[in-house]
Amino acid sequence: MTSQQVNTSTRQHSEIRTEPGSAHPCSNFRGSEADLAAAVIDRLRRKGQQVCEHERNVLIDGEYLKPDIIARKARTNGQLDYTVVECKKSLNDDVVKQITRWFGHANYLCVAVIGSRETKAFRKRKDALWRAGVGLYVMHPQTGQLVLRFEPKERFATGSSGGDGKPVHAWALHEAFE
Repeated sequence: MTSQQVNTSTRQHSEIRTEPGSAHPCSNFRGSEADLAAAVIDRLRRKGQQVCEHERNVLIDGEYLKPDIIARKARTNGQLDYTVVECKKSLNDDVVKQITRWFGHANYLCVAVIGSRETKAFRKRKDALWRAGVGLYVMHPQTGQLVLRFEPKERFATGSSGGDGKPVHAWALHEAFE
């Protein structure tokens, strides 16, 4: 996989492109959430992550939530890191709210969307995700090429839900793989 550093607006984001042969073969590809999720799952697997194969509700703070994608990868010390990805056709307030429910419950959080014009509203939401440490995948609507606009930052639990600084996810997300 090749990576390039790209300057966007006044900040630098890492832009990692898929391999040239991995773009959707249809030149007028429009994409669905299922296409988007399949491309993200492929990317996560190529990075050595195990992806949960079945949809599961996860009990978080007394509420059952169903993430679009849950993946995990073992560190060298044996600890598991979890990634939660929410996939939507556009970057809107709903997906931003949806991913914030996972704060404190997974090591890495990402949003994946099918690309659109960089409107003022899109830039505002993109910047909010970047500041919060949430990664952003964007799929090109015509080619199906998946681009990681910026990497997620590692998150750890705070406060009473975890107490010891370890990720809270271990109790809830681990069960999704069982």
